[in-house]
Amino acid sequence: MGHQIFFFYVTFITLVAFSSGAELQVTVKVYERFLLACPSFSDRGNVREIKWYRCSPRNNDCDNEWMNFLIAYVDSMNETEADKPNFDVYENGTLVIKMVQPTDDGVMFICSAEKYYARRIPITTVLNIAQDPPKLIPECPRSIHVIKGMDLHMDALVQSYPYPWVTWSHNGRLLENTSNVASETRLKICNVTANQDGRYSCYAENIFGHDIFTVDVKVQEESCTPTQTLPCGIKKVTTSPALETQRPSTSPTPKTPRPLASPPLKTQRPTASSSQKTQKPSASPPLRKEDGKVLNWLTLIFVVLLVIAHGFTIGLLYFLLSKIKSIQDRVNGFESPVLYKNVVGNQDVLELNGGDEQGK
Repeated sequence: MGHQIFFFYVTFITLVAFSSGAELQVTVKVYERFLLACPSFSDRGNVREIKWYRCSPRNNDCDNEWMNFLIAYVDSMNETEADKPNFDVYENGTLVIKMVQPTDDGVMFICSAEKYYARRIPITTVLNIAQDPPKLIPECPRSIHVIKGMDLHMDALVQSYPYPWVTWSHNGRLLENTSNVASETRLKICNVTANQDGRYSCYAENIFGHDIFTVDVKVQEESCTPTQTLPCGIKKVTTSPALETQRPSTSPTPKTPRPLASPPLKTQRPTASSSQKTQKPSASPPLRKEDGKVLNWLTLIFVVLLVIAHGFTIGLLYFLLSKIKSIQDRVNGFESPVLYKNVVGNQDVLELNGGDEQGK
């Protein structure tokens, strides 16, 4: 039993001694994304929190004051926070360097993990940036057509460490010569003239090598033809030439048809408005139903009145005919003795007209 306890004790001391003296060397490329793991996370069940620090030996910050440069931490293995915009941290304690900067060369990143069964153990990782010759990545076409008077932009990404010297030249004549401390270089020419066309060269150099790329620029007096495409490197030319090419083609056409197109519009407007006015009552469903009901009632009343008028007319005609017939009958009644007298004779007439006639 004593031998087993002694073996466990020695193993524990060995792990702590190895962790306390650990120091890692990592080589990365400038401007790349890099993940830096914390070795203490292998014992996750006993880790309470993890903190990341960044210090620079060149500024003597890593001697006794490195704990003042906190950049990220993980609390209770589920809450994370990063104090710098270029850094992030995962729940497993991995530090994320979003973009390695040239100023990170030789910098120490310290991971300090607090455990339940042991004291806080810092682990240091030294970041070394690979020293390479410069590499230029153009962000504009190798051939550009630009209209006279517009602005010309030529951009390129620069990947290099140490910092390179970057020069721009036009047809062999030096334009700019600066030390590039950023990840890109840019040349802008405002109000381009005809004598500014030709070949532009971008040259980058450091102690490990150099790189170059060229752009052929053609300055045009007028707008581009429809078959020509404007490059992405020209910011104003991409929009203004399109407008300029359309102006001559579109300006004459609207002027000629407008006088011809306006009269039919004027003649059609009253008809459209009048038709709309007449259709408004019939367009709305409530008015259409009411009008139908009223129209039915009016039609019925008209038919009834027509029948009554027709019957009244027939009755009136019948009454008039009966009156005329009665008058004719009366007239015929007064004239019948005379006719009878003419036919029969005076004696019969005297009998019909009374006794006075007979005596005579």
